[in-house]
Amino acid sequence: MPAPISGPPGASFSPSARPTTQPGLSLNLLQPVSSLLALGQQAQAEVISIQQTQQSFDVMLKLQVEPGRETTVKAQSPQAISPGTQLIVQAAANNQLLTQLAGPGNPALNQLDLQELPLGTLLQGKVVSVEQLLQGKSQQIQFRVLLELLNTPLRGRLLTLDSPRALAPGNLLSALVQGPQALQWLSPSSQLDSLELQQQLAPQLARQIALEQLLPSLAQLKDSAQLPADAKQSLLLLLGKLPSGDQLQDPSQLKQLLHFSGLNLEALLQQGGNSAQQAAQLDLKAQLLRLVATLLPHTPQALSQQVAQSTSSAGLAGWLKSYLQQKELGLNPSFPLPNTALNPKGEQEADLPLLLRLASSALARLQSHQLSSLQQSQTLADGTQLQTWQYELPYREGSQWHGVQIRLQEEKHSERSKQAGSTLWRIDLALQLEPLGPIHVRALWHNDEISTHWWAEHAQTFALVEQALPSFVERLRERGLKVGEMHCQHGQAPSGSKTGLQQRWIDETA
Repeated sequence: MPAPISGPPGASFSPSARPTTQPGLSLNLLQPVSSLLALGQQAQAEVISIQQTQQSFDVMLKLQVEPGRETTVKAQSPQAISPGTQLIVQAAANNQLLTQLAGPGNPALNQLDLQELPLGTLLQGKVVSVEQLLQGKSQQIQFRVLLELLNTPLRGRLLTLDSPRALAPGNLLSALVQGPQALQWLSPSSQLDSLELQQQLAPQLARQIALEQLLPSLAQLKDSAQLPADAKQSLLLLLGKLPSGDQLQDPSQLKQLLHFSGLNLEALLQQGGNSAQQAAQLDLKAQLLRLVATLLPHTPQALSQQVAQSTSSAGLAGWLKSYLQQKELGLNPSFPLPNTALNPKGEQEADLPLLLRLASSALARLQSHQLSSLQQSQTLADGTQLQTWQYELPYREGSQWHGVQIRLQEEKHSERSKQAGSTLWRIDLALQLEPLGPIHVRALWHNDEISTHWWAEHAQTFALVEQALPSFVERLRERGLKVGEMHCQHGQAPSGSKTGLQQRWIDETA
């Protein structure tokens, strides 16, 4: 029998070896039992669904009243029963059903199959019920915790754990699989659950608009007579700090632009000192926040409150309270972010409300990149650590505004993976230049070798890139780089959750 779980989050716990559903569990039917079964009559039943209430659990049963005749009934249970569990029920007095396990069905798990959940897999679960156990010889108080799994192929199954702490029903727990009966729990501060990020990403993606589409409108508004002096100064400061295309070609300036692109603003402010001062002056997100702050006092109250709520830290902190009701959202952040079209009605708005709406859309765009970076940073099934940084850099060429989206991914392989100890870097660039159209470039740096794959949506652009690839290879070699595969493809790059390891286009065994 494995040891019970112990210690605070961050310690190694073990699933309980004791089953959750005990023979003789009594269920209270919410309809007269005599209309279904005679007193003492037995029947087979299957648990279809379960829902927690304040003091019990509502269980939906599929009851086989007689051969070939089934009916669905609702009952109340003092403890949770895993959906799919097969039961033998017996009609008793006072509309009660006495239950016994009929077979294996899908009872609560007390150990994990490493073929299904390899070492290092991230498990997410919600506490369904907590029951205090009788004290043994050690006189240590123990609690039986029933956990509903929210991810992996075992989503919806129940896992039983023994804990020295009485966890509140509804609490969210995250853990890494360390063995068949060993889990490494993660504290809330060390792991932001992807489901929470998905919930926050949904409204952000709905509000965001590509920076290269917003900037021309912002530039036109800088000369508006309706702008107050402080708002005009903030807008001019924002536009003046945006780089040119030549600056992106300078390695040192590009490094600084990425550093102050908005992705790291909160972390830099927390560091204080020179880091915070530089971020307040140079960071793109800080400039947008300053612009919004100067516009809010001059705009209608309803619009001001809406924008203030969407850009406040309190709004971001609301993930933990409400995401469980929306866990079926299933949003997969893609790269690059979509170029949402500007609302044509905005052209009829007065300058101040329009400017505020555009600035808040730009903020939503940057926050979408921040949240996507967090969601794509994870521990994979084989223990590989994947770290993601997603950026967007707007720049100007003369009177034209453009933007390039950048995603950097560092993939550190664990000792358990096939490429033990190695590190792979993946760089994605997405941009749209007229008349070339959308272009996506993916570069892989692995074992001191660089490989690239290009996608061009326009046929003429595809031909130009394919023609230029040999020259590009020679320029890389002149810089002392070892060059691997070089490919160009007509069409769109794969996007969404399969863009990572699952669609690696280079054969690393070659």
